[in-house]
Amino acid sequence: MLVVIVGMPCSGKTTALDVCKELGADPVSSGDVVREEIEKRGLPYTEETDRDVAGWFHEKGRERVLVQRVLARLKSNPKTDFVAIDGLRDVVQLKILEELAGVKPVVISVEAPFGERLRRCLLRKRFEEEDKAYLLSRDEVENARGLGRLISKADHAFDTEGMDEATFRREFGKFIRKLLM
Repeated sequence: MLVVIVGMPCSGKTTALDVCKELGADPVSSGDVVREEIEKRGLPYTEETDRDVAGWFHEKGRERVLVQRVLARLKSNPKTDFVAIDGLRDVVQLKILEELAGVKPVVISVEAPFGERLRRCLLRKRFEEEDKAYLLSRDEVENARGLGRLISKADHAFDTEGMDEATFRREFGKFIRKLLM
């Protein structure tokens, strides 16, 4: 089974990917591909370099590059028939993934209200600049890339509203186990 986890920034995609890993999935995050590219270019990992390099991958015509690198990470260390990918940003990438993988992925949208996403953003503090304006800006950029359209195409929605991390992990685990049956 190929699962693609999508969602707005700080919605819980990484936690969902971690749960899939705990259930035996080979996990891959497109964010890892972006961070590898930043390192490959010899750049410091900052909010600006993350945004710029992610933007480079998402420019028209480069969608295939990101998907190819995601799949290359999987092929270099295959462990199972259950694969979970997070971080695709548009329907073009999803179509390319389906074409290259030769299987139709199950797309799961992880959803959370803006206030909860902001709280998570402030807690994780990946960058010093993370605040309400940062998250609003990220939402705008991601929607411009096509994330909203991809989310609307999801096969399933998993709403994390009101869940602490332990509850989220437990409930998402139940959700994934049902899909695997």
